[in-house]
Amino acid sequence: MTKATVYFTGLVVWQPPAVYKSSCAIDVEYFPYDVQTCVLKLGSWTYDGFKVTSPLAQKKKKNNDPKTET
Repeated sequence: MTKATVYFTGLVVWQPPAVYKSSCAIDVEYFPYDVQTCVLKLGSWTYDGFKVTSPLAQKKKKNNDPKTET
């Protein structure tokens, strides 16, 4: 059994009990100065894109480069 969190705003958050594993090809030609990008495509078998939202897609991109100032 899993639990859902219901907020006063009406938002209901349910985190399915799952472990997601992925892998992608990497290019280490310029290691340790390389940058790797791995694309993951997640979807639902029961709901369309208008009924499913991803908190990760909604977060603003942060600058994680330690060589630049924010």
